[in-house]
Amino acid sequence: MPADSADAVQTPAGTAEAWPPADPADDVRAVIVVTEAASGRTANPADALDVGAGLVLLCQLRLSLDQLEADLLDTAESAGLNWDVIAAIMAIPVAAAQHRHAALRTRRDLR
Repeated sequence: MPADSADAVQTPAGTAEAWPPADPADDVRAVIVVTEAASGRTANPADALDVGAGLVLLCQLRLSLDQLEADLLDTAESAGLNWDVIAAIMAIPVAAAQHRHAALRTRRDLR
C-alpha cells in the first residue's frame, strides 16, 4: 500500500478523493456515488464494503444535520423568532418543534 494511500480513497467510480471529506457536501456526493454504483448505474460496481462505508457516511450526515438544526434553532430563538413562527416554518406543531429542539440540543451537547 503506497504511503499516501491513507490520504485518498478509491471510490466505486474509480476516482481518488481526499479523506476525510472537507465538508458534508462531499459525504453526500460519496453516498450518491455508492448508491449509483450499487444499483449498477456506473462502470465500477460497489461491493459490500463500499455500501457499508456509504451507510457510515449517511449516519455521520444525520448527526451533522442534527447538530446544524440544533444550532439554527438556537439562532432562531436568539434572533427573536417565537415558537409559533419556528413551528410554522418547520410545518409541525409548536410542541413538536420545542420537543425536537430539546432532543437535538441534548444529543448535540453530549458529543
